[in-house]
Amino acid sequence: MEVETQEGTQLLSCPFCGYSEVFEKELTPEEKIIQEHQLAHARESARLKAQAEYQNKLEMNREIRRQNREKQQRRRKWIPRLIVLGVIASLIGLGVLFSFWNPARKTIDPFAFVEVTFSGTDGEGEAEITRRLIDGEANDIRYSLSEHFNLSEGQQVVLHAEDGSFNLKEKNKIYTVSGLDLYVTDEKQLGEAAQAYLKELSENAIRAGFEGNGGDYWLGILELKFESYSYRPLYLLLLSDGHRKNCILDVYEMTFTKGQYTDTVYVAYEITDVVLRPKSATPLSYKGGTFGGDFINLGDSKGWGEKYMGKINGFTSEQALDVYVKKGAANHNYTIIQKIQRGE
Repeated sequence: MEVETQEGTQLLSCPFCGYSEVFEKELTPEEKIIQEHQLAHARESARLKAQAEYQNKLEMNREIRRQNREKQQRRRKWIPRLIVLGVIASLIGLGVLFSFWNPARKTIDPFAFVEVTFSGTDGEGEAEITRRLIDGEANDIRYSLSEHFNLSEGQQVVLHAEDGSFNLKEKNKIYTVSGLDLYVTDEKQLGEAAQAYLKELSENAIRAGFEGNGGDYWLGILELKFESYSYRPLYLLLLSDGHRKNCILDVYEMTFTKGQYTDTVYVAYEITDVVLRPKSATPLSYKGGTFGGDFINLGDSKGWGEKYMGKINGFTSEQALDVYVKKGAANHNYTIIQKIQRGE
């Protein structure tokens, strides 16, 4: 028999027949103490590990329960707030709904009870809102315009209406600015009435000029020695900067007579900042009028002798007038827009 010892056991085996048997090896007292100590240590380690795992699991469960409680508390706090907010939103919604449309109110077109008018000069126009009674009572609708001042002809403005005691079919309406006084920059603006008015202004100025009273109408007549005079209209010169500034020269031919002697000159009545007034009985308004040119000795350029008839402010020829215009009539560098022929 053969004997083999392995970790506290003995293996007996027969090399001939193959039989084997295991026997516990008898431990010494010291080995038994060591073995018991190892077993006790292994059991304690396993117990401590299991206890630690159990404590960790308890802590995790407690933390999860704490977080869930906090979430529930937050939800419970927001529920009444949400309810209050919902009630407020509902009340506001109902208020807005009824402010837009209240079945108990009468429905009207707010723009049937208001008038928007425009006045002033193009570029400086103003708008005015005039309310009308509704069913014989005061109009409490609130109206507001997108623009009130510095309006131009053809500009569009929006009138906005806010309901008072009525449901409104519409709340906005567009108005086009019209009827403003317009600066004259085109011959087409000068109809018969406007041209007749210019003619009246110019001829009144010519007649007043011979009184020598100064002012806008002064023709510069000095040393009156002529016996008679006559005048006839020739044409209008329309000068403009293309927008607002303008000047109209009303040109006349004037003839002076003294015995057998005559002399002919040209005078131009300058009217500045001429404005067409479509809503007025007076077709035009203007800033001022005066006669341009230089002093001319009538009848005798030397200013003496029997041909001499006095002095006048004007031009000796149409060419001289053209030079004056090109140099800047009325002290402005306007461009000649049109030359409008005039009859007797």
